[in-house]
Amino acid sequence: MWWTFAAACLASMTALAIAFGAYPWQKSADRKQQLLHERREGYRRFLEEANSLLARVVVRQPSPSDKEEFEHYLRVVAVSSNLTLYAPKDVIEACQKYSQELFAYMRTVDQLKDKYSKNWWSKPESIEATNRVRALRRKATISIRRDLEETGGGEIEAAVDAFFILTPVVEQT
Repeated sequence: MWWTFAAACLASMTALAIAFGAYPWQKSADRKQQLLHERREGYRRFLEEANSLLARVVVRQPSPSDKEEFEHYLRVVAVSSNLTLYAPKDVIEACQKYSQELFAYMRTVDQLKDKYSKNWWSKPESIEATNRVRALRRKATISIRRDLEETGGGEIEAAVDAFFILTPVVEQT
């Protein structure tokens, strides 16, 4: 009979140890994973909106309506502001520079199309503006990857460069 009581006490103490030790640790680990998931989702949404706006501005065939472009611009602003909830300062700064240059690029493209109408993309001003926005896109993407990964910088840059393989060498700066 006493062994039943001892087994019950041992089981109770084990359950208490788990409740007071393992459960809070697991809850903390789960919360860290949830925050990482939310941060990844925020980064994904930012890059998706910003890069799709960049693509839309680059192709502009046919030119989107001002209303559509303005709505897309507002989506980029909205997802950019969400970065402040999770991202460290260096990521926020890199993404902010990219989005600001993207908006400046939109204005530059409009001005060049008005000025040259044909072959505006081959003009030096267009090439410079395109290279600036692409370089900042690369820096923002690398900054995000560094925040999310534990691997070294060379691996991250190689992965980003592999994705942006069709972009100019200027992005290496």
